[in-house]
Amino acid sequence: MRLEHGLVGTAAHRLRRFERIHRLLQWVRRCLWRGVTEGWLEFLRWTFARSDRFGPALSSFSVYQALRAGFPKTPGRIVLEDQGTPVVEPNSLLAIGGYMQHAEQPWPIVWSEHPRAHLMGESLALMQGKRVCLESVYGHKHFRFDPACRLIRPPPALSLEGCWTSLVSRWTPTTGHPNYTHWLLDALPRLALLAEFPSETRILVPATLYESQKESLAHLGVLDQCRLTRETHLEIERYFFSGPTTTLQGYNPYGVNFLRTALLPKRDNNYSGPKRFFIQRTGDARNVANETETLELFAHHGWGVIHPAKLTFAQQMKLFWDAEAICGTIGSGFTNGVFCQPGCKWILLAQDFMLDGWLDWIAQVVKADYRFLVCKTGYAQRIQVDLKALDETISRLGL
Repeated sequence: MRLEHGLVGTAAHRLRRFERIHRLLQWVRRCLWRGVTEGWLEFLRWTFARSDRFGPALSSFSVYQALRAGFPKTPGRIVLEDQGTPVVEPNSLLAIGGYMQHAEQPWPIVWSEHPRAHLMGESLALMQGKRVCLESVYGHKHFRFDPACRLIRPPPALSLEGCWTSLVSRWTPTTGHPNYTHWLLDALPRLALLAEFPSETRILVPATLYESQKESLAHLGVLDQCRLTRETHLEIERYFFSGPTTTLQGYNPYGVNFLRTALLPKRDNNYSGPKRFFIQRTGDARNVANETETLELFAHHGWGVIHPAKLTFAQQMKLFWDAEAICGTIGSGFTNGVFCQPGCKWILLAQDFMLDGWLDWIAQVVKADYRFLVCKTGYAQRIQVDLKALDETISRLGL
């Protein structure tokens, strides 16, 4: 369940120890490199606009709009028009973080059938010629940055006969290990519609999965139907597109409720962990600087320390289902909060450089008793926990 940064991501994080060098490289990447890249892609779009085989995607189409209009060439169904919106309190991370998770709504749930469909890029986005399906690239907001929309010349297509659907997207691509949080919130909920497809439908998944991700597929009873997929251009005889139920950023009660209904009955009831625990990170990024003192504080209050990556997927579900209180920094481990019971107390140690509010909306869906402490980090992103404030929070919660 370790967060997959890759060699580039790990090296970039370590360079934060050298602030001036890191700031310069950040400027080059965000301004100069991005500007040159976008300009080059636009030039290729204009130059090869009439070419069927060369140049990036030119435009888009919407499965949702086609289904709304009853377009006869797009068989499928709109399952849900709107998932609702989270409550945004004035001092919540949703309000102050600037990530605008509440603005990702409405987010409809749709599926559609496509004969001889072409899936392209590391995201295996659904394409029709040089038009990309908006729902497969998370809408207009994310359209330009999807790998399929930046593909200059697709490789030859590999043909797959039969019925297929896919869990691959920009956030769970064919390359690298999928991030656990995106796997849980973006990928797996797309299987909620599998019962509407032919029984022989097989599933495209990223080429490399962690054991916990394979285990999640096994618990859903679909592991034998999955194909580990490395290709970036497929031609599918009958493709059943199951639209992403949301992005990680967006309010997604549909996806969370599917996970709880489909997976919680498979939790390992033979496992027993601490009822109150601190989630310790296993990666190099965003670790607690004063970790020794922080762990001593939790030990004083009788809390355990948990490394979720050392547990099986079924054990993680049982651990969080039984939890009375949990604390940790934002990351993959805390994503298992989707399996908590209502009333479980959450304390998020929020980094001041990334006031991301996606746990806010998950807490609302599962009805957790949630609060956060903003922690100073510095440029190196090492979290300095205010031990006095944390101690007071734990005591105030009666823990």
